[in-house]
Amino acid sequence: MPQPLTSPPPESAQTPELVVLKHNRKRVMVKRQKSYDRSSVPWIILDSKLMLDSVCKNFPDIPKDGVTLQTDKLNICYGHFVDIAAEAWADVVDLLTVVEVVNQKEVGRVKETRSVQRTVDSGRHFTQLSESEDFF
Repeated sequence: MPQPLTSPPPESAQTPELVVLKHNRKRVMVKRQKSYDRSSVPWIILDSKLMLDSVCKNFPDIPKDGVTLQTDKLNICYGHFVDIAAEAWADVVDLLTVVEVVNQKEVGRVKETRSVQRTVDSGRHFTQLSESEDFF
């Protein structure tokens, strides 16, 4: 028998109308949107609200083509952050209270440190100096 995505809510519990979007230290409570983007529902009415639009409005520094939503809260994730594909959004949106917003444009950037050693002649003594430079 397949494992459920998450524990079912109590019978009396209703899905909240709000969800928290989280990116780094910023958290924003927004209205829960059932549709992710226009590609997930091609017949969508143009003025319909979309989750991706809400993310871009509240996190304007993240380019729309760089937004990825993730969760680690469902049983199927086994505690690891997993990208939520547009086609899966409608199936999981009601199970989530917090969604991690990731800027994919920053994910590939790795901080690299290069050490530079110099020998300094101070009279009779030679001293090794190390410097670090950061590259992105």
